[in-house]
Amino acid sequence: MKTRLLLFFFFVFSFGNAQINVVEGFESGTIPAGWGNNGFNVSNTSSCSGSYSSFFNTFGLGSGASISTPTYVSTGGTITFSCDYKRSNQAGDAVIYLQYYNFATNSWIDLTNNVMSPTCFGLAAIIPAGTIPAGTNVVFKVTLYCTSGTFTFFMDNFSVQESLPHAIAEYNFDSTYNNTIGRNPFLSNAGTSFATDRFGNANGAININNTGTTANFPGLPYGASSKSISVWAKANVINPTINYVFHYGNTAGGNGLAFRTAETLFFAGSGGNLTAASSISAPWAHYVCTYDGTTAKVYKDGVLLSDSALAWNIINNSNTFRLGLTESGGVNYFNGAIDDLKIYNYALSQADVTSLYTNNSLPITAPTISLISVPTILTNEATVNYSLNANNGATTSIVKYGLTSGNLSSQVTGFSASGSLATSGSAQIQGLSSNTTYYYQIEASNSAGTTTSAIGSFTTTALVAIAEYNFDNTYNNILGTNPFQANAGTSFTTDRHGNISAALSINNQGTFATILGLPYNSTSRTISVWAKTNVLNSQINYVFHYGNSANGNGLAFRPTTTLYFANAGANLETADTNTNNTWIHYVCTYDGTTAKVYKNGVLFSSGVKAFNTINNSNIFKLGLTEGAGYNYFNGAIDDLKIYNYALNATEVSSLYTNNALTSESFNSNNLEVALYPNPVHNILNIETALELKSVEIYNIQGQKVLSSNQKQINVSDLAAGMYMVRIQDADNNIATK
Repeated sequence: MKTRLLLFFFFVFSFGNAQINVVEGFESGTIPAGWGNNGFNVSNTSSCSGSYSSFFNTFGLGSGASISTPTYVSTGGTITFSCDYKRSNQAGDAVIYLQYYNFATNSWIDLTNNVMSPTCFGLAAIIPAGTIPAGTNVVFKVTLYCTSGTFTFFMDNFSVQESLPHAIAEYNFDSTYNNTIGRNPFLSNAGTSFATDRFGNANGAININNTGTTANFPGLPYGASSKSISVWAKANVINPTINYVFHYGNTAGGNGLAFRTAETLFFAGSGGNLTAASSISAPWAHYVCTYDGTTAKVYKDGVLLSDSALAWNIINNSNTFRLGLTESGGVNYFNGAIDDLKIYNYALSQADVTSLYTNNSLPITAPTISLISVPTILTNEATVNYSLNANNGATTSIVKYGLTSGNLSSQVTGFSASGSLATSGSAQIQGLSSNTTYYYQIEASNSAGTTTSAIGSFTTTALVAIAEYNFDNTYNNILGTNPFQANAGTSFTTDRHGNISAALSINNQGTFATILGLPYNSTSRTISVWAKTNVLNSQINYVFHYGNSANGNGLAFRPTTTLYFANAGANLETADTNTNNTWIHYVCTYDGTTAKVYKNGVLFSSGVKAFNTINNSNIFKLGLTEGAGYNYFNGAIDDLKIYNYALNATEVSSLYTNNALTSESFNSNNLEVALYPNPVHNILNIETALELKSVEIYNIQGQKVLSSNQKQINVSDLAAGMYMVRIQDADNNIATK
């Protein structure tokens, strides 16, 4: 498109997390906003708990449905993913899968699966700590595939829990079989009761008279995962063969503690046992059993009894934890009392064990801050990553920041931590100014004190146009690079001003270009484009799209609606009238929270949306579907502009009116000048015979970034991007380039 306003765009070269906690029972009566949904609905017809559940009506072999969470950021901990499900009484079967999305390989990972049950059944999987590294995006999905029959599938209690180093469970047995948060009780039976504990408190311990007992709870350490199990125990009657204190896992791949008359045994199936000589003469003894993935240790009364390198692989046996029972659940192998059972998902240190023995709690010291980085820096926000060792005290953190290192007057809340190992997380600082240096410091506090990090700094990126294509008889951008592909269905046509070969014609085949720096994930963006249809497809007409099929970003319109979409439930579709052979200016913006569409300079629609655009080899498509399908656009496109921030209404209006982000003061051109070179590396030369009064350089937002009165200007300090130049001579003649 050719305009009367000449713009000299010059390019300057420069070289150079909270834990996941999802608990959804669908009691709101709807699928949560921001979730991906393919086929599920919600009703109160049946549920596994509460009143509502999600459901899908199968219709024979090959039918199916899926539901997925929004994107979360892992903190590197152990993740437990579970749901409850059942089918209606009609005949049929299906397979239910628990999956998560690996963004590194762009693929879904199957965790576990099972077939149908006419009664509520729980399906659970554990993702070991570190499998999804801290700071990594992750999405969780339940998928159903019908293998036979027609029935209704119900899914309820969708849960994803991420756990960093912490206590998995704690039972004090103070007149209760429940844990300390009132859940997951051990079963009472004829042989269980409450007894006096080691301090003489009545009903302060559990007594087991040869019957044993069990509890079920998720999150137990399986495989070769690290663990610690702390327990107080005493024998009323010594079984001369063996006395089982605890056990979990199956017979061949289990983990437990037992003692004989003269030894203590910390075992993990055949051939993997750790034994130590030990007397059981004292009425109460404190045992701590630890495993760090390599070495097993057993402590008694705060003292290390024995340790050995062992290769263990603990197998989940329905999340069952036994007290006073053998590997196979046999009775008559424990007659005594147990108290203060504590299970951790990491190996305790000697200091931890000593504190547990002495104080029945872990020691607390001031938190430690480490591994600080700022991996994501955008125009108006930054993400600060760091790790906290809470050193056994409930720890909170904040990130202070400011424009100077001596005045960190603003702050955001960071993440919390507990346990005695490093917890990774992040804090997001928003509302920043572009192209500005900020200083920051992390502060973490617990009951033992406050720790501060060294002061760091980062510089936000400049607001820039990522790409601009005017299609004036060229497939290249305005810098002469990154062309859209020519094919039998593309050509150049007359633009909206009547200029010949000044717009791109697409006859159902579409085209694509490789454009670096496109806005991905949930980052801010603007895509501005003029478009018209020659023939309106009765289904849908795709103007642009980038990203992958499941998580992309695009603009399309139907005969009666306009659709700004991001897949996975983040679409913005609004009733509209679309007419052939009419040029329309569309501007699509997203600021990380709200999606907007402007039409001919006026706000047309908006909505709060959760975008998560995935990089698909930096491909940007025109006239093609999400999967690059043909026959969904027959028309013309012009003046494509892509920005790394969300334009405001004034800027959108200027684009519609002037085809540039300029103020009205740029509209005078009565001074003959020439500027070179373009692109500019260091020195911008201004060629004119007249005396200059001023030279002003503006970024594409109309903000002045540099001024001079010289004919040679050093622009090496400017960020890479496109700029406009306003030149005024001594007689007040003006040129804009």
